[in-house]
Amino acid sequence: MSYRACAYTYDLSCIWYRLFCSVLVANSAQLDFIRDIESAHNTKAKYIAITGSTYLDELSLKQDSNKNLNKDSNTILVSPSWGKESLLFKFGLDLLLPLAQSGYHIIIRPHPQSFISKDENENIKYLQESLQSYSNIK
Repeated sequence: MSYRACAYTYDLSCIWYRLFCSVLVANSAQLDFIRDIESAHNTKAKYIAITGSTYLDELSLKQDSNKNLNKDSNTILVSPSWGKESLLFKFGLDLLLPLAQSGYHIIIRPHPQSFISKDENENIKYLQESLQSYSNIK
């Protein structure tokens, strides 16, 4: 717990807590954490509202509506770094073909920086062309 500029305000990892305020939290684990803080400091229990996390809630809705993914199967995300030492540049099809042939849903998300480098961009185009016949690759 680290003390912040305003008196009675604490930065509790991802929760800002003020001793004299109501509290909005994303989930019940954070609610329990606030209750533990109140107990440790012997302060009056305050109103806590579980509001969720807009980003995660929207992401969940998007996945629920995504018809491209079969919910009964597993999905593998390949999300490499960029540069000549990156996964896609170094291993390319040697890595991706066995994944494509596995039957799992594979999502390949190259690092955005990879599209700037001429060599990496060409490699990504080559990989896309080589894997286009696999319907389980996105």
